[in-house]
Amino acid sequence: MEKLGPHGLFSQGDDKIDLDSVAEEVGQHKGIIWTHVISLHREDAERLGYNKAKAWRELVRRNVTELAEAQKIDISNLEWYGAFHSTAHHPHMHLLVYSKDAKQGWLTKKGIDELRSALGNDIFRMEQYKLFTMETDLRDRLKKESREEIEKLIAKIRDSYTPTSKIEMLFLKLVSQLKTCKGRKQYGYLPKDVKDTVNKIVVELAKDESVARLNSEWNKVNREKLSLYHEKKKPDIPLEGNPEFRSIKNVIVRSAALAMRIMDAEPTQNYDVGSAMKSVVGALCKIISKSYDKKIARLNTQIDSKLRSKIEQKKIAHGLKVERSVQQDMEDDESYGMRM
Repeated sequence: MEKLGPHGLFSQGDDKIDLDSVAEEVGQHKGIIWTHVISLHREDAERLGYNKAKAWRELVRRNVTELAEAQKIDISNLEWYGAFHSTAHHPHMHLLVYSKDAKQGWLTKKGIDELRSALGNDIFRMEQYKLFTMETDLRDRLKKESREEIEKLIAKIRDSYTPTSKIEMLFLKLVSQLKTCKGRKQYGYLPKDVKDTVNKIVVELAKDESVARLNSEWNKVNREKLSLYHEKKKPDIPLEGNPEFRSIKNVIVRSAALAMRIMDAEPTQNYDVGSAMKSVVGALCKIISKSYDKKIARLNTQIDSKLRSKIEQKKIAHGLKVERSVQQDMEDDESYGMRM
């Protein structure tokens, strides 16, 4: 623990704090006493200057009005004491809060959110300038570079895709299986063994280099997140397991059903499986492209929403008026305190 003075306690004023007097006052207090723990990741603390007790003390002093309001204590009755612990992974501050008037003070979930928001906005306010730049750059990149990549991949697939012999064999197997299927020729109504054949066709389609890259681009924008907080990246969703591309399975079933009818009508003619599969791949490209465009539009909306939110949060940090409609994007409470 880094100490300010002989015992490490700090408060609103610069007068010397008598530890025994504080302990006696707290021990005899008849009202509620709250103890908060506010922590940062070590890398954030180092980067933002919160690796010293003085920074934490000044943080509370700047936000003492918000502290009083969040805990429903008249600021003239607010008492607080803090101490900084420079632990290896999560430097943190212990904050003790109570009211001189034992009848005052109440802390709700909303109050916790308001307090965390005020402290978080203050701590990260300089980071938000970087965030604005990052969001703008990301939006421009996604609109230009990623869309160009998608268009190139789709053009390449349409011009040069050639089905493998395994795909052709699976397609002909599906045609044969459909002949014995009763009812609707749709993926959801098919027996399990027939669905397995359809799934295997999608798996084989996904092995094509260009199709794999197309799916990778879709996954890239699907998992793109913007936040002040770090998140683990999720793995790519495989083509055959992606619910957004489920319709390609029905395209395959319809193509096989059409092939079945043509073969029955013209049994002496060789059916062009390659052309059928190229049509399927063309449909797949359209499905992925449409879904991709929706993801881009949604992400752009998310970026704009977060940008507005961060601007409003920055206003809060500087004591400026904000719009009521802005929603704060903060993490859930940690079990032992508030993690920024």
